[in-house]
Amino acid sequence: MGDWHAPSGPFDIPDVPDYIPRRLKPWIFIFFVLIIQFSGGLYLAAASDMVGTSGLMSQDILMAGYASLIGMSINFAVMFRIKFRFSTRIQLLACGAVLIAANFITTHTTSLPVLVITCLIAGWFRMQGTFACNSTIQLWLTPRGIWQSFSAMYIW
Repeated sequence: MGDWHAPSGPFDIPDVPDYIPRRLKPWIFIFFVLIIQFSGGLYLAAASDMVGTSGLMSQDILMAGYASLIGMSINFAVMFRIKFRFSTRIQLLACGAVLIAANFITTHTTSLPVLVITCLIAGWFRMQGTFACNSTIQLWLTPRGIWQSFSAMYIW
């Protein structure tokens, strides 16, 4: 039988410019995922702290947090279409801009409808940004791929 594996070379991300070192590229995407996951709306764990500062009831804060979860789940229906329609760079720029605006709006608003709609939209873009990053480095995250990356860093 013949060899069924596709020829493989070192892992590279073509969406990232060549002046960035190849070994640093996947770690940049992991950093992006962390930033995206820690932004975009409000945190349900801090709901009790937000009740006193925003003047909203705890049920209102929970509703806004659940709206963020609903936004994340609604995105599953179209995330592959968006992934193949737009480049990773465009997706991350759009998600970053929307999440920055959402963070600003959620920290400065006391209107419940604005808060809920903002959290719904932020949840959508959080999921899309996370998917864009993870699908870009998916092959690097395989056990063999990440082992080759670590071993290449520590070989003299």
